[in-house]
Parts: sequence; structure tokens; C-alpha cells
Amino acid sequence: MKLTRAALLVLFFLATISVFGQQKKLKYGKVSIEELALKECSFYPEAEAFTLAKTGFLYFQYNNDKGWQYKIDVFIR
Repeated sequence: MKLTRAALLVLFFLATISVFGQQKKLKYGKVSIEELALKECSFYPEAEAFTLAKTGFLYFQYNNDKGWQYKIDVFIR
């Protein structure tokens, strides 16, 4: 019985992390007029360029020859 409660608690914790860990969806492609109007970075005015958004996805796969492997896809705007 204690093992079942512990397992349910862990599952609830993992589900909560995945729900609250989501970020808003970023649109890639056409740049908006507001983004084009930006002339300087608010926290580093000397910067020649800056990143508007950076998101990533992490995937785990099991390979019979190499074991567990991961792949990270990163998208930068």
C-alpha cells in the first residue's frame, strides 16, 4: 500500500512539472513590426544583436547497441 501511494505521488509530481513547465508557443517565420522596431537591448545596450526567444525539446531513445541516448532540438529567434 505504501509503494502504491509513493508511486502515485511521484506520478502526480511529474505530471505537475510537465503542466507548469510548458512555455507559451513561439511563432517562427515572419518577423513582426514591433520586433523590427527594437533598436537596442534593454539590459545590454552595447550589444550588436540579441536573441528574442530560445526554446528546446529533449527526446530520449533507447538503442539496443548504445543504450539510452538523448537528442536536443534548439530553436532560436
